[in-house]
Amino acid sequence: MPAVPHQCARWRSIRKYQDEWQHIGPTVKEEWESIRDGFWNATRTVYDKINEHYRARRSEHETNLAAKQALVEKVQAITATMQAQSMKDWKELTDQVLELQNGWKSIGFATKKDNERVWKEFRDQCNVFFTAKRAWFDALKDQYKAAREKKQALLTEAMALKESTEWKRTADRLKTLQQQWKEAGSAGPRDENKLWNKFREACDAFFQNRKKTFEQQDAEQATNVLAKEALLAEIEAFEHSGERNKDIEALKAFSLRWMNSGRVSPRDFDKLNEKYRAALDRHYGKLKVEADERMRLRFQGHVEEMKSGPDGKFQIERESRFVKRKIEELEGEMRQMERNMGMFNFKSASGEAMKQEMQKKIDKLARDVERLKGQHRDLVKELR
Repeated sequence: MPAVPHQCARWRSIRKYQDEWQHIGPTVKEEWESIRDGFWNATRTVYDKINEHYRARRSEHETNLAAKQALVEKVQAITATMQAQSMKDWKELTDQVLELQNGWKSIGFATKKDNERVWKEFRDQCNVFFTAKRAWFDALKDQYKAAREKKQALLTEAMALKESTEWKRTADRLKTLQQQWKEAGSAGPRDENKLWNKFREACDAFFQNRKKTFEQQDAEQATNVLAKEALLAEIEAFEHSGERNKDIEALKAFSLRWMNSGRVSPRDFDKLNEKYRAALDRHYGKLKVEADERMRLRFQGHVEEMKSGPDGKFQIERESRFVKRKIEELEGEMRQMERNMGMFNFKSASGEAMKQEMQKKIDKLARDVERLKGQHRDLVKELR
């Protein structure tokens, strides 16, 4: 619109001119009507301009009100259908709301009676949006915090394990930690990569050490296979001197050399060990060494074999648990056989024979239990 004097100032000026008109004295009769009509025509022209101005203002205010109401509805539509599940979603919605707020600033006043109302509606809807956004990000921060604390604990444990040489147990534990890491969720953009890099470094350090050690072991084990094969040939070729005690000591010396000949890979161990035990059993059989003594010597060799490995403690712990379970199984079998004996009538000759056979089995089980208990005690001592 072209620049015009303020309409209120025009209005006051006209009223002032009208008041002055009333106080001016009479004019000659012949000119009165012409002067009067000219004054009032000029006055009406000014009033028409003032009214036209206010009509234009009202129309502008109504247009502004409609524009503002449309913005309210757009924000309401956003808040009514908010389904933001990521920071990207919230950024897109936030950009839309901020654009609507900037649009609001570019719209002039609405009608006086509606301007405050529509502004409150718009502000309230914006507050609904930003309150929901703040709640979502607060919850996200809590998730980040919980994940960060879990991952810090996993990192601390991984750091403590990275120098471990208990290869099997530690590898299994680190794999469990890695799975738990995946399940813990994100620790947030500020901490996730930093924690992950340290965690991965700890895991990599252990597995690289293990790989290097196993490569060295492979080379050593290949040499040990040759040594064991040579020793096995020597045992198989051993000739008895005819002096029982001297030959037993010679066989014990073979066992000590076998134990000290180093570890071999699992694929070679069973094959070589089977030949070794068969060879010793043949020699001990010729010397009529009792089966219990042979088993005791064989067990001692087995313990020494486990101790010499890099996972020695783990292997001995596992063997201890196995022996304990075996003891419990045999004791349960003994109790069941004793209950069965109480249920039978052994008065007949065949019944008495059955009773004696069952008692022999119970006695054998009792001896096996005592032998295993002795082995378990020896294994426990090795762990102390």
